[in-house]
Amino acid sequence: MSSALTSLVPVLEGPNYQMWAPSMTSYLMSQGQWKILNKGKPKPIKAMAATTDTAAVDADDQAEEIEEYEEIDSKAHGNIRLRLHPTLQYKYKSEVSAGALWRTLEKGYGAPGVAAVYIEFKGAMETRIPDNSDPTFALDKINAHFGRLAESDVDIPEHLQAMILLSKLPSSMDSLALMMCQVESPLELGLAKVRRSIILAWEQHRGGRKNRQQPQAQCLSAVKRPQGQQTFRQQLSNQAGPSNQRQEEFVQRDGQGGNWREG
Repeated sequence: MSSALTSLVPVLEGPNYQMWAPSMTSYLMSQGQWKILNKGKPKPIKAMAATTDTAAVDADDQAEEIEEYEEIDSKAHGNIRLRLHPTLQYKYKSEVSAGALWRTLEKGYGAPGVAAVYIEFKGAMETRIPDNSDPTFALDKINAHFGRLAESDVDIPEHLQAMILLSKLPSSMDSLALMMCQVESPLELGLAKVRRSIILAWEQHRGGRKNRQQPQAQCLSAVKRPQGQQTFRQQLSNQAGPSNQRQEEFVQRDGQGGNWREG
């Protein structure tokens, strides 16, 4: 479980809270531990009230519920702390429950600062659109960075996002960039249209490569395979002259254990 947690949830260092919180939320939900963050601890039934048999049964059920709550809370608390930077682990070591720790982190880092905005913008600008592979993942990653920037009240206009995507195209798609720029105003650049054109260009490029490889395979299949080497007996039979025929007869007779004699 810890290896899955490490691979799915980044380490919270502070400025990357906007990226960390959704990943940590998804992981806790997958483990059935998210509900504990918004659920208060059940209160035990007072001993004085447990005078009847029914009250005693209710008290036992309540004790089991409290025990289950504490077990889930302990697991959620441990998972959250595992994905905190060591300095944050020490800073918030006094938080004894998962819910209290989560709310404290949200209060401290939930409102994105300039550093968090910079990380998202830097991530969007450093993501490149690949040349020889499907660009969908890179496009989705850039779109996610832009989305988190918008959530931080840094809304990049759509036509600027479209121009940023065009600037990230590989050299093999320069013609696409030129074609998309044939508009009267930058405001006419549509983000959805640019994204669709990039994916379509990749699909056409991939289809063209398959078509180029197919004739080559057909040409290779048309090449005649080299014949196997002739045996010693076949070479003798292909050679002309009575002496060679007599030698072949000698080989045949000798192979059968007989003696060869000249007639």
